[in-house]
Amino acid sequence: MGFPRIFPVLVAAILLCSIAIAAAPTITSSTHPEGKYSGNPFILMGVSYAGASKIIYSVDRNASTIPQEATATSVNPGQINLGTRADGTYYFHARAKADSGLSDTAHYEIKVDKTPPPRPEG
Repeated sequence: MGFPRIFPVLVAAILLCSIAIAAAPTITSSTHPEGKYSGNPFILMGVSYAGASKIIYSVDRNASTIPQEATATSVNPGQINLGTRADGTYYFHARAKADSGLSDTAHYEIKVDKTPPPRPEG
């Protein structure tokens, strides 16, 4: 008879845990404002997530990639130097690893345009 009383508590605990894990990390960039072209040759990303022990990330041209722990790069939270990229649009994807598990994925659009416009003729 004790099981029916425990069941609602168990369901509530599971839901609370999934909500706590669900938040995505915050992504910023001092070199490339999200969705705007930047001529800066180096890409620096900032990633924060309360309680994170690692940040798992990937960079590609797909807007919805979800980095997997086994195949993505894993670093400490903070600033991440992505080096340089050719002109074009890229997406930075990040998840946080905390004691509670992996977070949802945050996505950040990076637009690179290092090629100056042509000089006017005449």
